[in-house]
Amino acid sequence: AGGGIALVIAGAFVGNAYFQHREEQRRLTNQTLSLQQEQQRRQYMQAHPEEQFAQPWRTSPPVAELAAYCGEKLLELPTAASGWKLERAICSSSMLTVEWQFRPGADFVRLPPHASLESVKQAVARFQHQPVFSSREAETHELLPSQAAIRSHLYQLTQNMGALLSNFQFDKPEQKVMDKITVFAPWQKGTWELKSVPASLLLDESLGRALSLPGLSLREIVFSSSDGWTMRGDVYAASHSQF
Repeated sequence: AGGGIALVIAGAFVGNAYFQHREEQRRLTNQTLSLQQEQQRRQYMQAHPEEQFAQPWRTSPPVAELAAYCGEKLLELPTAASGWKLERAICSSSMLTVEWQFRPGADFVRLPPHASLESVKQAVARFQHQPVFSSREAETHELLPSQAAIRSHLYQLTQNMGALLSNFQFDKPEQKVMDKITVFAPWQKGTWELKSVPASLLLDESLGRALSLPGLSLREIVFSSSDGWTMRGDVYAASHSQF
């Protein structure tokens, strides 16, 4: 009987050791698979970093179309209305804002169209609009030009049109850290501003075409009674550097 009990105990011990071994093997296998999946995910994210970042230029209106649309809207505005002077007007893809400056004799009862008083010296009209523009979805990041190409293009364009290029600079590439994986955007965002744009060029399609670089977007066109015409926007350049 004693021998039988010993065999049972020995069998239980062997069985327990076997199951522990199987569990350890399963744990090691799962750990290996997890490491392999993490490595594959890391490699994929680093090979396709564009999937982790927004690509705003692809959802922005084509520059030529927005420039023509805003140019027409702005040039339709009168320089004075009800005795108020047109001080500034801003046109974007979603809104036209018109600011009127008080002049002696201006009518406070019949303000310029759709304007409301902001102060005793200023009346403002805001018009929301939703024009339909062509899609830029096909403008993938592979088509983005280099910083050097963008600089050369804008410098030459500014010289040709007799305007002034300002606030033209690029940020470092955006980066994200996800599950301890650092990913860099394969582009750098920049800003640009063209001042003293000749009014005659606003409705000239050649200006819009000249600004139609991949990754370049027009944010707004501004008219100021003191500073003339200004165009502002963003631009994205291909980046192969990691900071």
